[in-house]
Amino acid sequence: MSLFRPLAEWPLLICGPMLRRVTPTRVSVFVVTSAPCTIEILLSSGGQQVAASPATATRTVGALLHACVATVVLPDASPLTPDVVYAYDVRMTPTLPAGPAKTLADQPGLLTGPRPLGYRDGALPSFSLPTGLQYLHLVHASCRKPHGGGPDAMAIVDSLINAAHGNQAIANTVEDARRRPHQLLLTGDQIYADDVAVTLLPVLIDVGGLLLGETVKERFAGNAVMTDPTVRPGPSRRRYLKANTKLSSSAMENHLVYFAEFCAMYVLVWSDELWARDGGGVPRLDQLDPATIYPTRQSPDWTKADDVARTRALADRGEVLSFARTVRRVRRVLANVPTMMMFDDHEISDDWNIDGGWVQDSRTDPGTHQVVRNGLLAQALFQAWGNLPTRFEAGVGKALLDLITVPPGQLRTPLAIAPAAADVLLDIAPTGPSTASQRVQWDWTLDGPQHRVIGLDTRTHRDFTTGGPNKVGLLTEAEMARQLTANKPTDPSTLVFVIAPAPVVGHPLVEEALQPMVTSADGVREADSEAWSVHRPLFESFLRRLGAFGRVVLLSGDVHYGYTNHTAYFGAAPQTPSRLVQLCASAAKNADELTRAIQTAGYLTMVNRGWLGFSTPITTDGGAKLRAGLRAMTEANPRDRVLRDIYFRLIVEDRLTTPPVIPAGPWFTDAATNEVTQIVALGRPDDWAYRTTYLSDTRTTAQRLTDLGVTQGSSVPQISRQYMQDLAVTVVGEPNIGQIRLRMTQGNLQVVHRLHWYVPAQNINTDTAPAAYTEHVAPLTVPTAAERPTVFKLPTVTP
Repeated sequence: MSLFRPLAEWPLLICGPMLRRVTPTRVSVFVVTSAPCTIEILLSSGGQQVAASPATATRTVGALLHACVATVVLPDASPLTPDVVYAYDVRMTPTLPAGPAKTLADQPGLLTGPRPLGYRDGALPSFSLPTGLQYLHLVHASCRKPHGGGPDAMAIVDSLINAAHGNQAIANTVEDARRRPHQLLLTGDQIYADDVAVTLLPVLIDVGGLLLGETVKERFAGNAVMTDPTVRPGPSRRRYLKANTKLSSSAMENHLVYFAEFCAMYVLVWSDELWARDGGGVPRLDQLDPATIYPTRQSPDWTKADDVARTRALADRGEVLSFARTVRRVRRVLANVPTMMMFDDHEISDDWNIDGGWVQDSRTDPGTHQVVRNGLLAQALFQAWGNLPTRFEAGVGKALLDLITVPPGQLRTPLAIAPAAADVLLDIAPTGPSTASQRVQWDWTLDGPQHRVIGLDTRTHRDFTTGGPNKVGLLTEAEMARQLTANKPTDPSTLVFVIAPAPVVGHPLVEEALQPMVTSADGVREADSEAWSVHRPLFESFLRRLGAFGRVVLLSGDVHYGYTNHTAYFGAAPQTPSRLVQLCASAAKNADELTRAIQTAGYLTMVNRGWLGFSTPITTDGGAKLRAGLRAMTEANPRDRVLRDIYFRLIVEDRLTTPPVIPAGPWFTDAATNEVTQIVALGRPDDWAYRTTYLSDTRTTAQRLTDLGVTQGSSVPQISRQYMQDLAVTVVGEPNIGQIRLRMTQGNLQVVHRLHWYVPAQNINTDTAPAAYTEHVAPLTVPTAAERPTVFKLPTVTP
């Protein structure tokens, strides 16, 4: 059987249409076609054409990979209207050879069948713009790995759209426009380049080879082509990469290497067109014969690890097949919701830029350098181009796309002839960092009628010098100023959403205990130690900059579990108190035993945490008293003295350095309590404080069932009913996506964060499986004085 859809059956449109950047005056759509075309976007409302884009030529990236971002531009005096459902069509006119124009309706099965792109037979894809905060409807998601554990939660977004636009009673009305999601924000790890299933990589190699054809003829490490036996999936590729790169990913045996593989991955995770299909058109995956990949016990090369890998490969095949069968629904989502993205590490490789050594290796080690270059080029094509199309119309952005575009009359791209030509543009040159004017920037902003979204690039502007070798700063001070502070709205009523791929305010047990302990024992890379709080001075600076906005909603992923918290931030004078809300939705598809263990643990007793920051270093005598008080904590319970001692060494000592930021309590001695109280009592204007509150779903178990439409007489199995009412009250470790709405309660603005997840079961079919949600409600009001942390001592327990 074929690993992919037979070439003779490939349609003209093989990926997309994907709605990308949409504003009242610009609508951008990304498509990939199998032949050179001109692309026109035809925008309509109520069946009447509103506007059209100019005919835009696709870029020939490969023999069968022709990509385009086409943009409808409307006059400033005639923008799109909020609360209106707009539809769009795509007119594709082949140019080489010339052929008749085709629209979406001309592609068999695209607007018809069980999953029509427009949610009804014959209907075109559509979207709407929000009218303001009252009806603003956002969705965010991250970490979608084809063989990751659990169902693909991105299918739930399809259900959210269908509940509005697929409802015949309200379709295309104001109600439809207000209920459907207005923006989808993908916050990182849109693909997994390093961790690929052994059953999927052969598909990527075959599809990638056809997509790019002879335009690249890429050789890795100056030798192996993509089909060489030395880089075939499994142990062979792992051995080759270990010998020819300095990559640090632990899941290296099927790491993407070639540009063609990266491109194929994007096409297959966003489109169902090229997957192999059965007679009913359902995606399928060839059976795996592990013996052809991993040594058997009769082989002299056999190790116990091969048996483990063989078992895992069979399980991964099932997950990939489950993923493939939801891709059509995800494609429909991407066609009907304007989508913005920000990459994280897995688009390139696990641990990408985690420390200064990694950065140096990516510049100077040829194999590592080539992988990073290919990953960045692919994300530029498939992610960054659509985030801000104007960035790629001229200057360094256009120069980068030109490098991966086959010029007229040529057979190969300029990149294939001179790969190093991209290095300065990507800021990966062996000679050192590029200047701001030489490189392509990846951060962006997007404005709505009463909100702004700021997408931060925290991967390529890191600080590796001021914190020491084990304390990376996710943004330098200069980049905080450029990406964040410079984009503060002039209107203070504008609500700002900031995409920070790694959570800014993390899970307290993970960031204050688990990660530091693993880092101490196994090192930064093994612990994945790159939380914002790792670099204390830059973390405090970042919070201060966020505080200047008055109120901010942070959107993050990365960690593979979802949660919500809010921080009452009392900055140094003259800054007024501010509210920072952290929303984390992760992973869309990548749950495992650890994420479910964190889900079960929740926050334990850590309902809130108060911190006191001081502008002046604590005196030697004062520091001694605080250390003694904190040391007493390590002696408080002999049963966990070792863990408490580690906590003291790894966390407390860091908190007492410059700038000193210490807990408000509980303090274990009177001397320590008095010392902190006296420092706070000084009332220095440059001191600051903040309190973080970790949220739970406050609905009753009965209400959780009622909200899902589950009644006493419904047919939902008892075990599913139990999950719906009791599971994931604080932290969601199942695959999830986050839904964001705003509401006024007694005159106070609140953000409602619903983390949607499928009820756990065997062999979940996302078409029929019941979904549940965890609801967290966070305030967006100015913090009151009562929320400011105050010093407290551990209460004395009377025997």
